[in-house]
Amino acid sequence: MPEHGELVGEVIVGPVKVAVRHSCARRDLYELSAPAPLPGALRDQMAALGDLKGTEALYVVDMPGSQQITVSPRSGRVVIMPRLLRTRPEQRVAALRIAELIAELLK
Repeated sequence: MPEHGELVGEVIVGPVKVAVRHSCARRDLYELSAPAPLPGALRDQMAALGDLKGTEALYVVDMPGSQQITVSPRSGRVVIMPRLLRTRPEQRVAALRIAELIAELLK
């Protein structure tokens, strides 16, 4: 069994690097990093997905039953913490959808 925080995988989605880290027996943590600051349009897209709180510099999107997403647009970083209600494969699909959204906006 991997240790908490241990890198267990890596996926590249266009310009977005997705580091998968072990969180617990039932979920992984997804760290997304882009090579440039994230566009402002991402905030609007994320607000459509769930309850958005925070500032332009750092905001959190709570998607009940799915995941919590923390976004630092200036640094090009996103952290996704899946909810335990979903299976690991469902968690991965949901996280990769966010990576695809970001990759599309960076084109």
